[in-house]
Amino acid sequence: MAAALEQYRETPTGQRWTQQNRKMVRVDLGIGDQPVLARQGSMVLYQGKVDFSYKGAGFAGRVVGNATGQEMQLMRCTGKGQVFLAEDSTMLHPIELQGDAVCVSAENVLAFDESLTYEVRRIEGHGIPGGALFTMQFQGTGTIVVKTHGTPVVLPVTPTTFADCNAVVAWSAAAQVVVSSQVRMRRNSYAGDTGESVNLQFRERPATSSSSSRTRSEGEPDMNQPLAGYAPAPVTARMENHGNHMLKVAMQTGNDLLARVGSMVAYEGFIQYEPNPPAVRQIAKDWLTGEGAPLMKCSGDGLLYLADYGANVVVINLNGDGISVNATNLLAFDAHLSWGVERVKGLAKFAGQGLWNTRISGQGWVALTSRGKPIVVDCGGGEDETYVDPDALVAWSPNLKVKGKRSFKAQSLIGRGSGEAYQMAFSGQGIVVVQPSEDSTDRLRVRG
Repeated sequence: MAAALEQYRETPTGQRWTQQNRKMVRVDLGIGDQPVLARQGSMVLYQGKVDFSYKGAGFAGRVVGNATGQEMQLMRCTGKGQVFLAEDSTMLHPIELQGDAVCVSAENVLAFDESLTYEVRRIEGHGIPGGALFTMQFQGTGTIVVKTHGTPVVLPVTPTTFADCNAVVAWSAAAQVVVSSQVRMRRNSYAGDTGESVNLQFRERPATSSSSSRTRSEGEPDMNQPLAGYAPAPVTARMENHGNHMLKVAMQTGNDLLARVGSMVAYEGFIQYEPNPPAVRQIAKDWLTGEGAPLMKCSGDGLLYLADYGANVVVINLNGDGISVNATNLLAFDAHLSWGVERVKGLAKFAGQGLWNTRISGQGWVALTSRGKPIVVDCGGGEDETYVDPDALVAWSPNLKVKGKRSFKAQSLIGRGSGEAYQMAFSGQGIVVVQPSEDSTDRLRVRG
């Protein structure tokens, strides 16, 4: 048993802060002899004589925190020993400050040395509800641990570096931050919205970063050393992954993109977003089938980064082929591809009036999302069928034959069912994409 678990053994370094893996850090309170402030409830393990106490912000601090949304619920860790910290399996990034400063949203702070000073900083800007955005600024000598939902991207600050205000995590305090608004009466006076009305533009100084869960970003000082591995790789294709949870798209004028509304986390260059309002017939069809996906049109030149709340991103190059995909799993695709909502044949009895899905075909790129790393199953051409739970199904080849299978039994009515009452059976030549999550909310839509 010890040999099988050896790869998970604690990593000793003799340093004050040690990253055990991407989602857990250890702090040795005996090194440096100073307390650590950490998010309440973030301790998962400790060794030695360690005391945990409440760290209050004071009356004035609580008023400012509530008013700005930057209140931190902290605990004070003191004593001699090692404390292991983690929270909700988020990715952790220790950043060492050496007299410099970094701006971090309060919700992305896991822990930091008490020697660091911190205060709420206001970002002025026009067109923001309430008149401004707020963040926390940390300064001094010490370490701060920042958390992200998924793999972040670290971008150098240029005059054309932008990030979604809901996806930015942190940035160098020396960088100038201004608000960029793409609200236009011509584009927003009718139904439909891009979800990208207010962005942050960064000027001067190095490095900013955005997280793939649409809540974050990271920047310079000595931050570049631990975050260097998250810098974007050179462009090699129209669409490619940045880590497992983010999509990078090389945008060119005349080669537009349709993407899920609000999925932009950052971009470099000159890119515009417009809502893609459907026709009246399409609105009625979406209502009847439940398969409509809110899309925005992206156009311009530069690099565009998209994500969907930390979901895994799967990139597919359609070479004249087609794919049938759940609208909830559709992240982005080339605007010139043919697409539409279609009824899945062979499931009329299974789903009352039928089951609907989105079909995309042509020559171009498509990006899908999956809750966890998916598996692609080759159905083959034999007589054996491939059965899939509808709640775990992401996409499949449209040429496959599909039918429903019921395994419902009367004992399910008294709470003795298997939880697997329905499956979808696939046969023929093609593939099926399945995610390791049976999310029964807002997935395959049944109307009847």
